[in-house]
Parts: sequence; C-alpha cells; structure tokens
Amino acid sequence: MDPILQNLDFGNEAADDVDPEELTHYFVEQAAFNEFHDHRTKLRVATARKGVGKSALLKWVSHKVNVQDPNAL
Repeated sequence: MDPILQNLDFGNEAADDVDPEELTHYFVEQAAFNEFHDHRTKLRVATARKGVGKSALLKWVSHKVNVQDPNAL
C-alpha cells in the first residue's frame, strides 16, 4: 500500500464518538453548511441517507455556535 494512503486520517467513522475540536481538523466545510449556522434562522432540517454525515454536521454547527457564543443554547 502507498505510504501516503497509510498516513491519511479521515477521522472516526462515527461523529457521535469524536471530540468537537478533533472534528474540526478533518470536517470538510462547504458553503451550504453556513446556512445551518445563521443565527437569523431558528430551525434547519438536514435529511440524507445513513452514513452521509448528518451527525457530523450537527456536531460541527454546535461547535461553531459555542465558539461564537459560549452561552448559546
């Protein structure tokens, strides 16, 4: 196996098991995700097939909000 491939880290396969700070190191941000972190919108719904990254998205949004406002619910 190629040494480069052996050293790649795609993180834990289950976002529920990852520390939010660790998630930010390998989470691939996309422009559309910023809608989930817009304070003007009170509710967003993400639907997708199992294993696509809904839990990772939720954890990422939660982390971003907590960094901006530690008192946010």
